[in-house]
Amino acid sequence: YLFNGTNTATNGAAPYVESGTSPFALTAPSAPVVKTPATVTSGSTTVTVSAVGLSVGQTVSGVGIPLGTTIESIDPSNLTLVLSAAPTSSTATSLTFANDGALIKLSPSVTVAAFTSGDANSKIGGFIRNIAALLDALNTDSTSGISTAQSNLLSSEDHLVSIIADNASNQTRLESVKIQNTERVNNLQTLIARDADVDIAQAMVNLTRARTSYQAALEAGAQVLKLSLLDYIR
Repeated sequence: YLFNGTNTATNGAAPYVESGTSPFALTAPSAPVVKTPATVTSGSTTVTVSAVGLSVGQTVSGVGIPLGTTIESIDPSNLTLVLSAAPTSSTATSLTFANDGALIKLSPSVTVAAFTSGDANSKIGGFIRNIAALLDALNTDSTSGISTAQSNLLSSEDHLVSIIADNASNQTRLESVKIQNTERVNNLQTLIARDADVDIAQAMVNLTRARTSYQAALEAGAQVLKLSLLDYIR
């Protein structure tokens, strides 16, 4: 069942049949949030929308919106967004916002969601409702209610395991990027030390050699300066 995608209901349906010839149908995640209307100007990163509750880092898509565009900043006073990339078209009347919340850029190629997705939040909310339903059924001694709550909680258990697995995946990515960044810093420090740090022993030898040469030059100059015109006449 680990390969069953988001379809983790306890209905006895396996992701693959025993013969392995027919995979189980996977359900798509919940649809992104659509905010409309939106005023989009081609070439400008400023977008006006009639929406609230957005967050910096959310992914934005729409007509003429470059792939991977995110929200850079939000002005709640006039519902104005600043996007990370300028739209190439001004024909969009609505924008689609990914429901995974803000994204944190860990490296040039790795980003992670700062929050759980809208689908995960819905499943967590369902778990809480199932707990409340079980409490009500126990308080009223409802056998059917307890049975229904038990079945729903088993489904919620699968959902929570999936959400925890996603969180563990993000933690693994964080640890991996942390190790990579640490190694990168160490390599840079080694390169800088190779070019900039001073070898004390070699520097002392060079300094002594230069000082000896300079003192010899000063003594030779002093001997020359002692001579006068009278010395040549003699």
